[in-house]
Parts: sequence; C-alpha cells; structure tokens
Amino acid sequence: MRKRESGAARRSLAAASFALTCGLCSLSSAQVTVAAPIAAAHDGSAACATHLREIWALQLDARRSPAATLEALGVEHLWGTRNMRFVEVPGAAGAVLEVSFPKGSINPGNAQAPTGGAGFLYRGPVGRRDDTHACLSYEVMFPEQFEFGRGGKLPGLYGGAAPSGGANIREHPGFSLRYMWRSGGVGEIYAYVPNKKNPVYGESIGRGRFSFVRGRWLRLEQQIILNQPQMADGVLRVWEDGVQVIERQDIVYRTDAAVGISGLMFSTFFGGHDATWASPQDQSIRFRNIRLLAQDP
Repeated sequence: MRKRESGAARRSLAAASFALTCGLCSLSSAQVTVAAPIAAAHDGSAACATHLREIWALQLDARRSPAATLEALGVEHLWGTRNMRFVEVPGAAGAVLEVSFPKGSINPGNAQAPTGGAGFLYRGPVGRRDDTHACLSYEVMFPEQFEFGRGGKLPGLYGGAAPSGGANIREHPGFSLRYMWRSGGVGEIYAYVPNKKNPVYGESIGRGRFSFVRGRWLRLEQQIILNQPQMADGVLRVWEDGVQVIERQDIVYRTDAAVGISGLMFSTFFGGHDATWASPQDQSIRFRNIRLLAQDP
C-alpha cells in the first residue's frame, strides 16, 4: 500500500527512512500550560512513553538504503529519498536517520525551489487498527552550526486524511500534529484540526513553551487522546526530555467516530511556502528511536 507523491501533491508531508519492530502507546488535550516536573504514573504528567505499550519501533539499518527500507515497510506518500541517509554513529546502538536541506530549499510543494527534507506516512504493521489514545516518541538533533531561519516542520501524529499544506479539513477529514521550529529554535505544535483558528493553514499551539537546542539529542513525546465526536474534549500533551511543556484538553480532532489515530506523519522541511522561509545554507538534522505507543484496548 504505497504511493508516491508528485510535485504539488507532496506539499503535505515531510521526511525519513527506516525498518521496524512492534509493541503499543497514548494521547491527550486541555489549556496550554508549562508543567512542573513529571509526577505520578498515569495522571497525564508522566511522559507518555513511560507507561504506554509499544506498538512499533523503526529500526535503522545502514546496510540498506532509506528508500528500500521504507518501501519494504509499505509507507505512503514517500518523497525526498535523495535527502535521506542512514549514518553509523560510534558507540550508538544502530544507525540514525539524517535528513538534509540544501541551501534555498523550502516547502516541497514549491516547484521553483530545491527540494529539501523528506516525508511519508506510516501506519505500522499490516492490519493495525487506528487508536483513540496514542503516543509518538522520538529523538532529534540539530547540529551546532544549524541555522533555523524562519522555521520548519518536524514529524508528528496524524489521523484520517492527514490534512496539511492548506488543505480544507472538510474535504480531507482528519488531523495532523507536527512539531515546528521557529526563529532561534523556538518550538510549537503545528496543528491541522477541525477547530483550528486559522481558516487556511495550521494553528500554532504552545509556541515558546519549549525550544530546540543545537548540538545534543532532544527527546520529544506527543500524546493524543481523541475527542468524543461533536465534543471539544480531545487531549494533547507534549514532553521535551521528560518535562511536560504543553497540555490542552479542548481539541476537536474529529467530528466522525470513524477517524482514529493512524500513525506517524514523518514530515520535515523548511517552510512556510515562500522564499523567505528557505534554508539559509546546506544543512541537516538527525532522528533516532522513533516509536509509536498506545493504550491497551
């Protein structure tokens, strides 16, 4: 179940490459707050990867190309494979995924600019059903000399049609919750959800509640608990290095019970959509330990 995107159709997604093992996870949403350090096990303050069951983990194998690995997994909407490579890191347990951004690259839907970053959708093993409570955990590293520019996207969870790139959610029912970096490494969640305030593009959630630091690995955990259809009671929680930085409990992820949490929207690129968002230099970022977890049914 794989299909490649062409030019303008690629505008939604962005980047990575890997192989796999299995397990389970969790999700949630309320008013944005900066949380105190982690507390008890299941009250929402403990980072979601500490108490949910692993569904799958992406294992990076430097003996195979990212394209071959991802195609074997059956990912959808794969693009940017020429910007992906597996890198062996001394002392690390396995390879890491490196994604590059050529100077001047921008949103992949912009045909006038070089293609930077990469992307795909991954649901997990064949036959896995959608969840209502899930958690995405991974680590990312921005090199010491990384130039953030105006900003760019990072992977997050998605459901349904994975709307992004200015898509009309009524025509593409579902949601996407990518991370975004802004100037200086300021972090946020960039949300396409039915009750978003921006009528065209995504809504910024929790901007400035956390930051992306250069030169070291950062662990991100994103938890979603879906709303009851027709109610604004969906939960979103985010942790950086085990410290809760965002909580919302008023999100509408769906208006139809058929929409569930589908999986990973691997999406990374500079933008924004015009040249002011372009990568200021040739550069790259790295990913490792990408896992999906969920609550036992």
